[in-house]
Parts: sequence; structure tokens; C-alpha cells
Amino acid sequence: MKTYRYRTLLIVIVLAQLALSKRLLAALPYSDRVTVTAMTPAETKQVAYSILTDNQKHRLEETLEIDFSFGLKSLARFRANVYHQRGAIAAAFRQIPYEIRSFRELGLPPVLEKTCSDLEDMGAKGIILMRFANSRDQGLILVHSPIMPRITPHSIEEFRDLVTKTEEGNRIRVTGTPLWDPVTGAPFALARRPDLVASLPEQRRGASIVTSRIALPLLKEIFKDRADKVNVLGLEKDIGCLITIEDFQNLDLSQVKDTVIIPGRTLAHEKEIKRALSRDGRERILARGPDQLTVDGEMSISMNEEEVLDLEMEAFAELIAAINALGV
Repeated sequence: MKTYRYRTLLIVIVLAQLALSKRLLAALPYSDRVTVTAMTPAETKQVAYSILTDNQKHRLEETLEIDFSFGLKSLARFRANVYHQRGAIAAAFRQIPYEIRSFRELGLPPVLEKTCSDLEDMGAKGIILMRFANSRDQGLILVHSPIMPRITPHSIEEFRDLVTKTEEGNRIRVTGTPLWDPVTGAPFALARRPDLVASLPEQRRGASIVTSRIALPLLKEIFKDRADKVNVLGLEKDIGCLITIEDFQNLDLSQVKDTVIIPGRTLAHEKEIKRALSRDGRERILARGPDQLTVDGEMSISMNEEEVLDLEMEAFAELIAAINALGV
């Protein structure tokens, strides 16, 4: 929903309890100017079908989902995703301004504008921006940093803003790695969907989830209503699959529970990790989580929001099942 900052608007039409919808709306800018009304399955279908052509309706009924774009003369252009969800029709509309601001107006460097323009002329359908890593905490784990002395790469927040602005200034799909995807909300799109998080399996037991700097605030958001049983702790590494034993050796153990879940692709042996996690004299149960809790821009660029959310729902259900089995 931070797309307000970049002069775009996201409209989501889903079935939801009225009380929940009002709580979600209260967190948005301009919430005092909008009225929330509960919609029935028939009403959501009527809204969605009112903008579909007969051919698009046929495709939706065959594939249960359709992505398309349309415009309202002298008003706005929209990217749309209409899909079946829990026996009803749901839709997401993202407003794209008629006036696409230039790269210069967006504060982007000329070299990026030329690169994007050249790729579009070549027929590219999407662009993946990759943040340069120049230090160990950014992912250089072979003790060979910095690659380029005196060069400071973008922070996580700066790179996310760069991806968003580049996507706004282009007519083709733009994502970033290690984050993010303005279209699907990946990684951890569930952090912006409390309605789906609420439908995840019950949390019966507790554990500590150890993760990366990028994932930390997003996982905390997803587990915030389960914080009495699950706490999320971050290591000094941007990317979870590049966490090494040195990162665990620097972890403050005072908040670590008796069961610890680590990223599935952590680059360290369990025996070494358990030794690092018992420096305070407490023996802890250690388990690897799912190999993939979410997707990065290299994968999400070929996916839509519903596909990302389906993947995350399945992965988080698996993670919660592991905590319920091994937690205390």
C-alpha cells in the first residue's frame, strides 16, 4: 500500500469480514475519505465482470485467473488481476498514471534509463535489477570483500525505492533482487495480507525463528499476532541463504527459545550451529525451515500476485507445522 507515495493507487476487491476490512483501511492514507461496505460473492463478481470482455470472461472461467490492463478515458489506466478465491471472484486493480514520469523526474541515473530503453527496444518483457554486494553482510561470504574499495552499495531501503521508481518509469515489468517486486509484493507478500495470515494453521507451540535482515521486519509482521509463541530474530546478513556459522556465533542468545528454526538453505552444519546456540549452557532443538518461504525478483518476475501468495501460504503452513511438532 506504500504505492501512494509514488502517485499510484492499489484497489483490492475481496470477500472479507467488515470489521477486518475497516481495520485494514485505518492503516492507509486518506482512510477518512473512504467508506467500507461488505460485499457478497454476487457483488464482487458483478464488479469484476463489468470490465471484462466476453473473451476475458471465458478465459477467466477456464483458467480461474486473468491478468489484463484497461483505461478510463481522461481518468486513469489500470493493471488488473481477477481470480477465483475461496469460491468467489476477487480482483486487484493497480492505477497507472497516464503521465509516466521521466527517469529524470524520478531521480534515476541516465545509464539506467538507457539500459531499460535498449532492453525494451530489443523486445525484453521484464528487467531484474540486482543490488551490488560489496561487504560480508551483503553476501560476500568467501572473505574477499570489498570487491570495489570506497564503493558503498545501496541500503535495503534505497534499493527497494530504486526498484519501485524504475518500475513506475517503465512500460515493462521490473523486479529486484534481493528484493523487491512492486507488482506481486514479493518477498513475503503475506506481510501485506493480514486476511490470509489469519487463515494460517493454529500456532500450538513456540519457537524462535532466526532469519536475515531483509526478512526480519516482514516475518515479524506475519507473526505479530503469534508473538506470544513465536519470536523472530535477525542476523547480520541481508540474505537468508547466505547465512554462515559466523553469523550464529554473534547472535545474542538471551531471547532465543528452546526450539530454533533456521532458514532451510543456511550455509552451515547443524552440529556447528547447535554449538553456537548453546554458548549460554542451554541445549536447544534445531531445525531447518522450508527451503523456500517466499520468492525473490528472479522468480516473481514470471509470477502474478496470486501465485506468490499461494506459494507462501503453503510454505508458512509447513513452517507452522514444524514448530507445532518440535516447539515447546
